[in-house]
Amino acid sequence: MQTQQDLFDDEVARSQYLDYVKQKALKTFDLPIDSDPVEKYVTKRIILPDLQLWSTPDTAQTREALANEIIRTLKEQLESNAITRLCSPGVELVVPPRRGKQYVMFASICY
Repeated sequence: MQTQQDLFDDEVARSQYLDYVKQKALKTFDLPIDSDPVEKYVTKRIILPDLQLWSTPDTAQTREALANEIIRTLKEQLESNAITRLCSPGVELVVPPRRGKQYVMFASICY
């Protein structure tokens, strides 16, 4: 059985998944995106512990649940910072190589 740990360990699969989450977030937010250079970033660190990833099967449903959690976190940042316009690329999701027993995702809103 594949787990979400396998998803994050596979660089190509992880990149494709993060791109999917980014596109879904932009569609969910439905905010205009200016082509101007980014002036500010709001970044939230999301911890993805190995225990959680290892114990979660990698299915369409669990990927969707994780995507919704990431988008909820970004939406909270939009609302708390009163962001009404984005700058290109709008959202950035970065997951550097695993540190210790967890992945750390940096989820940024560009405005």
